[in-house]
Amino acid sequence: MNNNLTNKTITCPFCSNVLLDDPDHCKRCGAEMKKGYIDRSQRRWVFILRLILLIISSLTFFYLQPVHVGIGLIGIYAALIILSLIIPFAFFKLKNKNKNVWIRRPLSW
Repeated sequence: MNNNLTNKTITCPFCSNVLLDDPDHCKRCGAEMKKGYIDRSQRRWVFILRLILLIISSLTFFYLQPVHVGIGLIGIYAALIILSLIIPFAFFKLKNKNKNVWIRRPLSW
């Protein structure tokens, strides 16, 4: 009796190949398990939230800017833009950290 295979072996959901070396990637069909997967509806919300945060930061910048724009205000505006791009994605990534989805992509020969 071979005890190399435990009772928790992972098989590929697409081709039923037993995944021994890398349990997150199938070498036979190219399927891979994505951890923290963000589906299409959530990607739409990420886009909407980014757009809203960019609009708010732009309006705040143009409303508060003095006649002579200083380097400090430009730095704050750049930080707001970067945060508005990162925060929605990070929120949904953390929200879905336990969501694992198998995705099959075509193999590139």
